[in-house]
Amino acid sequence: MTTQLSFTRGTALYVAAVLGPGILTLPALAARTAGPAFLIPLVLILVLSALLAVTFVGLGRATGGRGLADYVRQGFGDTAGAVVGVLFYVGVPPGVAALGLFGGEYLRAAVGGQHTPAAVALVLIALTYALNAAGLRLSSAAQVLLTGILLTLLLVAIVLAAPHATGTNFTPFAPHGWGAMAPAAFLLVWALTGWEASANLFATLRPGDVLRITTTAVVIIAVAFLGLSLTLVGVLGSENTSASPVADLLRVAIGPWGVVVAVVLALTLTLANMNSYVASLGALGRDLVPRLPSRHDASLWIPTVIAVASLAATWGRADAATVLVGVTAASQVPVLLLSCGAALRILPGATAAWWAALAAVVAVAALLVAAGAYLICPVVIVTATVVWRRLRPGRQTVVAPR
Repeated sequence: MTTQLSFTRGTALYVAAVLGPGILTLPALAARTAGPAFLIPLVLILVLSALLAVTFVGLGRATGGRGLADYVRQGFGDTAGAVVGVLFYVGVPPGVAALGLFGGEYLRAAVGGQHTPAAVALVLIALTYALNAAGLRLSSAAQVLLTGILLTLLLVAIVLAAPHATGTNFTPFAPHGWGAMAPAAFLLVWALTGWEASANLFATLRPGDVLRITTTAVVIIAVAFLGLSLTLVGVLGSENTSASPVADLLRVAIGPWGVVVAVVLALTLTLANMNSYVASLGALGRDLVPRLPSRHDASLWIPTVIAVASLAATWGRADAATVLVGVTAASQVPVLLLSCGAALRILPGATAAWWAALAAVVAVAALLVAAGAYLICPVVIVTATVVWRRLRPGRQTVVAPR
């Protein structure tokens, strides 16, 4: 019998599944792209987050919560389910490299160095491979603890730095034109990752708690993103925002020691989050990747190689993190579109979850337009997957990414 989670622990696990070190850098990247106007797409992305949460709760109730690839398989068939699995397996590793760069940017805030972010990212990728190869995984309790520390850090930074905000930093509101909001929204797609956790956690929650837990998690995450974003623009200004905005806010609030605290926590959270990603990719890859004659697990080193190659391809670029976030976001938007489309076929019509899925399909489709040239990556991945399955028709199932 599955142990049912309390309201508090269920909410904590849900928030931990969605909120990660990306929040330490993504608002800054979006602010530099669109200026203060990025706050508009941020609000829209957070509304989409709520729609996705409702959709995945409905899918969890209808199917038992086996993961996105399984929903898509039920809605559109085995090939579509396999495509979702491969989009995760190949599309997420560049994002793992981007996480490493996020952590490296915080270290650069303390010690300087042009290549510090890339060097830190490379070290963190190697560490995550070594940890996973040794079978070391982050427990759910540790993940919840780290997320709690992250939220505490954000609260401290916001409360102490907010008095230094000035309204003049919000003008001009759209210095790069209103059209810049589209690429800013695309960068913020990362904030949508993890909402499917509501479906995966459904079986462990008391039925009466599901809606309360989902609503509470959505509110906590929305407040965290909006609070940090408003504070960093008001205090630092969108044009002066670095890739380590929380370190900058803490420097303003409490001086140089604030930077040290931000660096230590950012690196710890980044390593933990990268380790969780690689562990999930390894589990997914054990079904997707045929065993190769090697003493190392191919399912683990393949995404590691992709992450390192992504880092190498963007080495020395000032916009390396933005490019890698874009590549990963472009791979995840089709996953969300297929998942919500499957929900329309699986869920009973005219229910709240069905209407949420319909609205999410429309919103996610708009993000495909914002993806622009980044869509080349998922198109290549999807085409290669379909061709591969036609050449090897015997392998028809895929583990559902969670």
